[in-house]
Order: sequence, then C-alpha cells, then structure tokens
Amino acid sequence: MGVSLALAVAVLLTASATVNILGIGVPLVTADAWPLSFAGYLLTPVVVIGCYGWNAIGQRDGLRRNRNFVLRPGYSNALAWAAGAGILLGAWHVLNLSVPLSEWLGLS
Repeated sequence: MGVSLALAVAVLLTASATVNILGIGVPLVTADAWPLSFAGYLLTPVVVIGCYGWNAIGQRDGLRRNRNFVLRPGYSNALAWAAGAGILLGAWHVLNLSVPLSEWLGLS
C-alpha cells in the first residue's frame, strides 16, 4: 500500500490538473499519465485484499493442522484496516482513471 500511496503522491505533484466536480476543485491525472493510476489501482485494493484472504486461509489451515498453532488476530486486524484504507485510496485511483477513459471514449 505504501507504493500505491507514493504513486498517488507522484501523480498529485507531477501529472495532475484541477477539475471541478460539483463545484469542488479536485486534482486529477492528465490523460498521458494514466499508467501511474492504473498501477496504483492494481497495487492497492487488489493486493491488500488478496493478502487479507491469504492470511485468513493460512491461519485456518494452521489451526486445523496443529492444535498448538497460535492465532495472530493482530495481523488480521491490521490487514483489515489496510484493506479499508486501500479501498479509499483505490477509489481515488479509479476516479483518476475515469478522466483518460472518458477522453478516450469521447465522453468529455
């Protein structure tokens, strides 16, 4: 998620232009820098939610195979919070992808 946040900051600082959405100025990516937002979208919600699922499956398998296995609910809680933050950050990347996509489809 740190890489995705770094990509979001890079897009914000180098490749964004202000667009008015409902009277509020929002910095969105320019049409030529869409790969940064696409990479950020793939890294944030997809990878973090995948890690959360992998953790849940791993802990269940560990408990099933070994009675002395120690559950780590802190890992699950941290990944759940990271997944929530990843969805919010991913939503910003999706909003950024909507600008070049609408230009490509001729809707803007």
